[in-house]
Amino acid sequence: MSQRDVWLQLSALEGVSQSEIERIASFENATIERESSDDSNPSRILCESVSGHEERIESGSAVVLNGATLRAMYGLGFTREQRFERAKAWVESGVEYYYRWPAVLNLMVGTDDERERQALADYAREAMAELDPEERWVSDAAMNEAIAGRPAMASAGDFFWIDPAKNLEHARWLGEDPARLPKLRWFKLHGNPQGVQEALRLLGQRAIERVSFTSGSIGPDVDALIDALPSTTRGVHFFYCQQGPKLFQALAKSPLWPTLERVELHNNDGKTKGLKALISAKGNKAMRSLDVGYNHLKSADFAALAKAAWLPGLRSLALKYNDALAQGASALLSSPALAKLESLDFGANEIGDPGVVALCNNPAITALSKLTIEGNHQPPLVTAEGARALAEWDGAASLSLLNLGMNAIGDDGLVALLSSQRLGALQTLDVQYNSVTIGAVASLAGIETPVRPRRVVLSGNALGTAGYGSKPKAPKKKRPASPWSNAHWLSECKSLVLYNTSLDADMFAAVVSSPALGKLESLDVSSNYGLSDEALEFLLAQPLARRLTALEALYWPWKKGAADLLLSAPFADTIFKLSISKKGLSAAAVAALRLRYGSRINVS
Repeated sequence: MSQRDVWLQLSALEGVSQSEIERIASFENATIERESSDDSNPSRILCESVSGHEERIESGSAVVLNGATLRAMYGLGFTREQRFERAKAWVESGVEYYYRWPAVLNLMVGTDDERERQALADYAREAMAELDPEERWVSDAAMNEAIAGRPAMASAGDFFWIDPAKNLEHARWLGEDPARLPKLRWFKLHGNPQGVQEALRLLGQRAIERVSFTSGSIGPDVDALIDALPSTTRGVHFFYCQQGPKLFQALAKSPLWPTLERVELHNNDGKTKGLKALISAKGNKAMRSLDVGYNHLKSADFAALAKAAWLPGLRSLALKYNDALAQGASALLSSPALAKLESLDFGANEIGDPGVVALCNNPAITALSKLTIEGNHQPPLVTAEGARALAEWDGAASLSLLNLGMNAIGDDGLVALLSSQRLGALQTLDVQYNSVTIGAVASLAGIETPVRPRRVVLSGNALGTAGYGSKPKAPKKKRPASPWSNAHWLSECKSLVLYNTSLDADMFAAVVSSPALGKLESLDVSSNYGLSDEALEFLLAQPLARRLTALEALYWPWKKGAADLLLSAPFADTIFKLSISKKGLSAAAVAALRLRYGSRINVS
C-alpha cells in the first residue's frame, strides 16, 4: 500500500474511541503525534487541529478527517450489512480502480470480527476480479494483522511488495510456513540486490508463481538472480531494470524458460541481440504473455518475431515504444501465428495506416479483445483511413477496448468508428489527442449509432473555444441548440473524459445538461481553463450532479465562491471521488473541504 498522510481533527471526533483511532493508525502504519516537523514518518495523524498547518498537508494524497468522515471511511459503527452495502457502492462506482480497491479494504478496519473481514475479503476478490491482479495489493498493515493471527485482510490481495530495508521480516514469516496465505503467490522485490536475494532465500519453498523486479534491484550477476527464482515461477517481470541483452540471454537459457507463461521485459535495452535470444530459445510452449516494449527494436526485429516458435501460444503481446514502423508491423501482424491473440499493444511504433491495414487483413486474428495503438509522437500516424479500416474489419467484433490516442483520425475517423456495424461490443473508446472537433459531435447528432461505449476519452481534442489563459465566463442563459443534446452514441456512457478539451462555459453547459448522458456517473473536465465557479454552479443545478460518483475538475481557476458551492453540492454526501486544484482557494476553504469530504477528495 502506498503511504499517505492522514490527519485527524481530534476536537471533531465525536463517538470515536481511542482504541478505534489506534486501530486505524496501525492499519495506516501511522504515528500518532501532537506535532512534529519530522517528515520521515511514513504517515502522520495530527491531533487537536489542522488550522495553521496547511503547509504540512499540501500533498494531494493527504486526508483530513473529522468524526463523520472517519466513520464513513473505515466503517466504524456500521453493521455487517451496512459495511457490505458501502463496499458494493464503491465497487459499482465510476471511480478509477486505484481508488476502489483501497476503499473496500478500509472498511475491514471498522470491525474486529475476523469472519466478517474474511467475507469482505472474499467479496473484494470476486467483485473486482476484472482488475489486473497488479492492482490488488496486500499492505504491510494487512501482513502485520496476519502475523498477529488475523489473516483475513491479507487474503484479499494478489501481490505483496518486499523492500528488504523495511519489511524483510514479512518475507521470513511467509517463508517459514508455505501454508500461510496460500493465495499470495506474487511478490514484487525492490531494494538493493543483496537484500533482494536474501528476500528470495527467506521466502523459501513457497509456491511462488510470479516475481517482479524494479530498477536497481538487480546486481551484475543476472544469472545468479534468475537461478535463485523458485522452480514454481511462471511469470517474471523486469521493469526498467536496464540490464541489456544479458538479461534476455539469462532467461532464455534458464531451466525456468520452458515453463514460463508470462515474460515482461519493458525497458531493458534488449535490442536485437536480446530479442534474438528469446526467439532462438527452445522448448517454451507455455508462453502466453510477452512484453518487450521500449527495447530499441527495429523493423527487422518484428519480422524475426513473427517466426518465433512460441508465438502461436500468445494471448497478450505488448510492443510499445519501439521502432517497428509500418514495415515491421506489417511483417508481424500478417502472421497466422497470432490466431489466439486477445490483447495487443502496438503503441508508439509509428505503424501508421499500413500497419493497421495489415492487422485488418489478417483473417487469423478473430479473438482480439483489447487493441492499443496510441502514443505516436511523429508521422506516420493513424488517420481516418486507418480508423475506417478498423470500422470495416470483421475481427473488430470481439473488441471491447480500442485505444487510438495521440494519432490523427480526425472527425471522419471518429464518425466511422462510432458508425461501425462491427464494433458493437466496444466498451472503451480512447481517441484523445486526435484532432477531433465539435464537427464530429455535430455529424453524429441524432444518429442511432451501433457503437455506444461505456467509457469515452476525448482528452486533448479542441471541442470548445477556451484555450489556455482564457478568461472564465458564465454560461449564457439562452444558448443555441447543441449537438450534445441528442448524442445517442453517449447514451450508454458512464465515464466521460474531457480533459484539456478547450471547453468554454456554453459548451460545458451543453454537455452536462444533455439528456443523452442519462447514465453518466464519472466526469473528467480537468484542464479546461475557461471554466470556473459559474460553470460549477451550472453543473450543480443539473440532474447529473446527483448521479456523479466521480468528478475531476483540476486546474480550474477558482474564484471566491467555489468552496461554498462544493460544501453544499448535491453530491457532497454521495460522491466517491472529487479532484480539484487549490489555486484560488483560501487555506480555510481547503481545510473545510478536506473535513467535509475526507478521503473522497483530492486537493492538489
